[in-house]
Amino acid sequence: MSFWKTLFGRKTPTIIHGSPASEKAIGSFHEPAPTAKPSDIASPPSSRDYFNKEWNFGLTIPADWKIEFENRDGDPGAPEWMQPLRISCAKANHGHPYLSILARPTKEDGKGVRGYMDKAESDLRRGFYGFALDAKRETELLGYPVAWMTYGYRLDSGPRKEINATAFFGHGMMLAFQFIGETDADRVDTNFPLFERIIRSLRVGPSGIRHPSVYLPESRVCELCQKAFPERTAHSMLNLKLGRFIAVCASCRNSETSI
Repeated sequence: MSFWKTLFGRKTPTIIHGSPASEKAIGSFHEPAPTAKPSDIASPPSSRDYFNKEWNFGLTIPADWKIEFENRDGDPGAPEWMQPLRISCAKANHGHPYLSILARPTKEDGKGVRGYMDKAESDLRRGFYGFALDAKRETELLGYPVAWMTYGYRLDSGPRKEINATAFFGHGMMLAFQFIGETDADRVDTNFPLFERIIRSLRVGPSGIRHPSVYLPESRVCELCQKAFPERTAHSMLNLKLGRFIAVCASCRNSETSI
């Protein structure tokens, strides 16, 4: 993962000063569509619902997949990318697939998704032996832009294929929310559609996605219930409706309260 740190630089923790409402978008990302509700997403056969209370998001995942880990800090090579989740299929004849989620705050740079993908492709070519890009395109997730890339490379165990889908939630100070799905190359036809189905099932609680290394030191009141809280006790949530980080108290963090 060390090549990802060149995309945004190293900045952990992130401290956002000033009034959150005054944060302005500076790039070409567009306004979000209404957030999808969990009930809008049909569960595929043999699936189960997963919810991460620490980050306040949910997915529909295959029933026979296992959770490898949750809520980890970043790898030593890329500490700015925190790791909310990794899931995998233990069945060897399924192509050893796994899907990871990584997240980090980042400042909008005005280059948009295309600029991000061009730089990512260059970094990936340097980071992977036998790298070959299959496709890259801009799509959407929950009304926000996504850089969607598919490519292959070689490991000692053989050729692998990967989906790399990075959603950019918010404006100005954004949350890059990245899905990486990896599989043996001969199982692409089975596992790529499965990865996409899991990614498209993303649902977020009304308060937003929490990031534990973002601080809003000047916030004194929960933006959902309007109750005051002591300094540095706020949870920072990227609210999809507002498109920015908001300060939320512990009681409202996983509640159904919305703005």
